[in-house]
Amino acid sequence: MAIRTISTRMAIEGEAQYKQAISACNGELKTLKSSLALVESSFRGNANSMEALTEKGKVLADMHTQQEAKVQELQKALENSQNYQKKYADAAAEAGKKVEECSAALEALKSSAEYTRPEQQALTKELNNWKKAQEDAEASNYAAAKSVQEWQQQLNSAKVEQADLAEAIQKNNQHLDEAEKSADGCATSIDKYGKEVDKSKDAIDQLAAALASAGIAKGVQEIAEALMDCSAAAEGFESSIAKVATIADTSATSMDEIKAQIIDLSNETGKSASAIAEATYSAISAGVDTASAVETVAQAAKLAAGGFTETETAVDVLTTAINAYGLSATEAGKVSDILITT
Repeated sequence: MAIRTISTRMAIEGEAQYKQAISACNGELKTLKSSLALVESSFRGNANSMEALTEKGKVLADMHTQQEAKVQELQKALENSQNYQKKYADAAAEAGKKVEECSAALEALKSSAEYTRPEQQALTKELNNWKKAQEDAEASNYAAAKSVQEWQQQLNSAKVEQADLAEAIQKNNQHLDEAEKSADGCATSIDKYGKEVDKSKDAIDQLAAALASAGIAKGVQEIAEALMDCSAAAEGFESSIAKVATIADTSATSMDEIKAQIIDLSNETGKSASAIAEATYSAISAGVDTASAVETVAQAAKLAAGGFTETETAVDVLTTAINAYGLSATEAGKVSDILITT
């Protein structure tokens, strides 16, 4: 039996309220992220100081609290969808039994000596009613199952972000402890710009020293700095790709293909691969199909390059168009062309 289409809104009560609550959480998180950026900007050049680390710790704690609230809302939304999925599955099974019973009774009536047309009509009507009920329940169950999948993906991503924030808080607390114990009130495991002082830097310093001892003194510092930047960029890209992998539909597009598309777009636009991966994650989170996500980000980058807005805002604009009006990424691109030329 083909399953007819039914909207999630019609199948599940409470969806709108949960989406509104989660949207509010996202708004608060966005504000807090801007506050964190402001703190980092304000203490640029002394990010390892007690004052900087304390202020950063406050914002990170607020972000973690808000992320926890988001996780809780997503968990409730998931459980709500799961309850409706079970309800519709049970209803479909019950209707299926009634269909079998009515079909058997109708066949028995046809071969009975007491067969009458009114009885046949009554049984046929009842059979059709149960078939309709079964079809409706299966359609609603299908919509509920889709909703369960979407909420689960969002919850998984939110938990990853929550774990990342917990790790950031832990590291910041370690740096604070170092700053408290140091003579100058600064953390020793990060530099004044807030970057980790780790073994990779030691290795690069050793390479620079080796180059210098070999008589290649010119540009040694530039080489060391470039290698450090490449190392940080690679780490950021892999972290962003890992986030994308938590919600991407790899049956539609493999992660290797997504990575290749992101790198190609980075080379084309000059934007960092990490930033494009983050925008791709945001696009998929907003409901864009995985297969079209990078293309949607490309259109958003075109909007930003055209002076219409920032890339992040452009992604929001295009995903809203795609979700609200059923546009494909290519059609949304036409919207960006119009906005750029007007």
